[in-house]
Amino acid sequence: MLSYKLNWLLGKQAIGQLGIMGDFRKLEIWQRAHKLTLEVYKLSKKLPKEELYGLTSQVTRAAVSVESNIAEGESRYTDPAKIRFFIDARASVSEVIVQLTIVKDVYTNLKKDTLIMIKEYEILAKQINSLISFRRKNPFQPKSLIAQMPNSPN
Repeated sequence: MLSYKLNWLLGKQAIGQLGIMGDFRKLEIWQRAHKLTLEVYKLSKKLPKEELYGLTSQVTRAAVSVESNIAEGESRYTDPAKIRFFIDARASVSEVIVQLTIVKDVYTNLKKDTLIMIKEYEILAKQINSLISFRRKNPFQPKSLIAQMPNSPN
């Protein structure tokens, strides 16, 4: 069960990185956030030019913030530091959802696209919540990880 949950949260390649400053690009949760950021940029190009400094700017910055906080959190060494950034990523997801909702309501021609993206961000928020819970319940213990590694000196 724990292995399945880890795979869902982080991706198979990243499991060995738990608690260690790892390559955030290997995390499936970051990859999902990055994919969504690219989708937000595509959607923002469909918004009118008068939104360039309004919704366009806000929604793209919030989307970038989600993946940036996941990356920065994964790059921190301690679990409390990691969790703070993951919480910020979750808050940025809420910001993106609000802004996409505004886009949906104001620009009804984009309703279908925004509804799909809102659902995807809701899934991402649940994954971030699971990651936060996992980190809180399973604090990093370097010696126990080293002992589990193949060819470990212990």
